[in-house]
Amino acid sequence: MNRFPWYLILCGLIGISLLASCKTSKIASKTTTTKTTAAPVITDTFMKELAGRKHSPKFLQASAQVNADVNGENYNVTAQIKMLKDELIWVSVKKFGLEVARVFITKDSVIALNRIERTYLANSMLEFGKSVGFPLNIHLIQELLLGNIIIQPSVEFCQEEKSKVTTLRGRDDNFLSVITLLPPKFFLDEMELKDHHAERSLNSKYIHYQLVKDDKYFSYLRTYELKSEKDDQLNVEIKFNQVDWELPFDAKVEIPGRYRKI
Repeated sequence: MNRFPWYLILCGLIGISLLASCKTSKIASKTTTTKTTAAPVITDTFMKELAGRKHSPKFLQASAQVNADVNGENYNVTAQIKMLKDELIWVSVKKFGLEVARVFITKDSVIALNRIERTYLANSMLEFGKSVGFPLNIHLIQELLLGNIIIQPSVEFCQEEKSKVTTLRGRDDNFLSVITLLPPKFFLDEMELKDHHAERSLNSKYIHYQLVKDDKYFSYLRTYELKSEKDDQLNVEIKFNQVDWELPFDAKVEIPGRYRKI
């Protein structure tokens, strides 16, 4: 962790958070809820409204402040993020104005440069998925970055009696996931994932929505809390300062020749 913390923080956060979305596709018939009433039949209008609020830009450029606590060790950095839809996610991490790490995510690979030690890590997307315990792809990582709601056809809908929020619940032999949407626009409010076998849980929250374009809103503040009995403890706050949806950029995957692979 000390040798290259930001690779583990960024990629681990991406991977584990995506699991909350991926696993909602499997629902057990025995799933039950407490103090809830069945929601009305989900209409085409409701589904179209959710789908219509998804972000799908060709380009994305954003800057963010990242505050992380990893096993009691604090990190405060700034991040510059660039995305070319379905092709490249490029992330530069800076501390006191100095770039300390750069991460490239493509269709096939995940590469991270340690700019201080002049070393790099490189894995295929398949290998990286195995290392974090579940399959990943660039499309799912994009959805997480954009804050989109990922809805699978078999998700169970219910409505909480007290708060009247809409909740999507998913369960299989290994995981329980709960995704909460806030009325009236059904913003993604919270995702909670529990892994029964690994005894770990992830809670992510999406806050401070702002209108960005054509009645579409973006969460400028996200928090993630990962707890585990055996693995690392992780708390991350990502505060977006600026988001541009239309400006093209010039970014490519480059590994300097003097860098050593680790």
